[in-house]
Amino acid sequence: MIFSHLLSGAYTSQSPFLSDAIYAALLAGLVFLAVGIYLWLKRRGKFAGIRLDYDPLFLVVYFLVMLIVARSAIRFDFFLAPIELTFGSVAIVWLLQQQVGKNQINRVVSSMGVILLTWQLFALRDEVPVWFLKFYIAFAITLTLGIITIHFREMAKERLSTKTFARKSLIVWTVALVLVILTGPVQLMLLSGYAKASYDSATAVEPFVNSKLRQGLSWLRTASPQDSVIAASWEWGSAINLIADRRTIVDEEQFEPWVYKMYRHVFVGHTEREALTTLKAHDATHLLITAHDINHIQQISYVGSDQASDREITLPLFGVVVEQVKTDTGLVVYRYLPHESVSVEWVAPPEIGADVKVLWQIVSIYLQINSSDDHPVLTSVTLELRHQDFMIRQPPERIFFQGKQRTNTNQEDTVPCTLLIRATKDDPFDWSILYLSQAARTSLAIRLYLLDEASDYFTPVYPQPTATSGEYFARIWKIHYPPDLVETANGIGRKSK
Repeated sequence: MIFSHLLSGAYTSQSPFLSDAIYAALLAGLVFLAVGIYLWLKRRGKFAGIRLDYDPLFLVVYFLVMLIVARSAIRFDFFLAPIELTFGSVAIVWLLQQQVGKNQINRVVSSMGVILLTWQLFALRDEVPVWFLKFYIAFAITLTLGIITIHFREMAKERLSTKTFARKSLIVWTVALVLVILTGPVQLMLLSGYAKASYDSATAVEPFVNSKLRQGLSWLRTASPQDSVIAASWEWGSAINLIADRRTIVDEEQFEPWVYKMYRHVFVGHTEREALTTLKAHDATHLLITAHDINHIQQISYVGSDQASDREITLPLFGVVVEQVKTDTGLVVYRYLPHESVSVEWVAPPEIGADVKVLWQIVSIYLQINSSDDHPVLTSVTLELRHQDFMIRQPPERIFFQGKQRTNTNQEDTVPCTLLIRATKDDPFDWSILYLSQAARTSLAIRLYLLDEASDYFTPVYPQPTATSGEYFARIWKIHYPPDLVETANGIGRKSK
């Protein structure tokens, strides 16, 4: 943990050379320390007459290689865990055996196992009544003290000197205490309390393929031809293969050039033709986009951008109502604040100069709503922007509300952005507003998934048009290619047949 996680963390991430140097030095130190301990023990006669066995040597080399490869990638713990368990168990049992002898080692290890399990179950304390928790704590303390007492009585039968008795007992129960802290129910600084951490992780985990996505993949299995090829984010590749029984372009193997092209030219592609060219190169028949993809569109756009981050986009959210004012005419104005800083490039105030564009910070968004009807009716939208000491209020270029697009006819006095107002309930306090920059507005994933734009080449086939927005976790489009499309495969343009 210390070698692989802590010293390759955030404070060295800005300097890869420093991080790699520290990591290499620690690995070398680990090897020298192991060799030093071995030579010290051999000099004391611990390994006299023992012939070198190549099986443990293989495990040592395998462990070091995996440690170097794994670094701080948790997914490699699967390969490290068997070796860690083997080395750790051998070392602990050997240390205890030196203190209690071969005759007592099985009893001591079994007793420690009971103590460890007893205290590990304390990690479930949030699931039991308080009275039972108090009873269990008393039981665990009594059991621990009882086992320690029995251990002392057994060691006393060996008629050891007071100094030897104290040393052996201290080592044995120090090992037990360290194991309880490491594997127990409490997270203590760097000693993680494995039982509690594991329990919290296990209870927090949800199926990666949720029920809504599973329904969409099941629909693909029954409604699409057997030879269909599904274009989707690499995260869903194996799920598409397993549940939908269909081929996909990329999967968890993450073949980087294909992932890059999928994200750049399809998900954040600027034009339909750009996306179709890439999709045709892989003979894709369907396009799958999920809410998970939209929520992670910034990461997707980052992967799909060049070194200058030419296609990186965000979806800033306005969802905190801090003010509600009702006018005499029955209109109500709601003021929404952003969850993060949002800026838009727009014309500068006249005081700065003509034909100059500057960054304006969007301070808040005002929605004017007519609440006289049973359902609230949106009448106007205004952005409040600030640049230095200048403050203005202007409408956005266009908005999407309840499946309809509204475009401001007076383009000169509008802010160049698009707002997507999500009103799943009648109460405006439950509404949220997504800010779409020009880059976000032109990306194919946003246009198809969020804005429901009609297309001659992407026909929505799942879910059904009557489905509510709550069923829209996974959406699927049938791809239609124009006959004159020139596909690019391996860098060579050719007419598709």
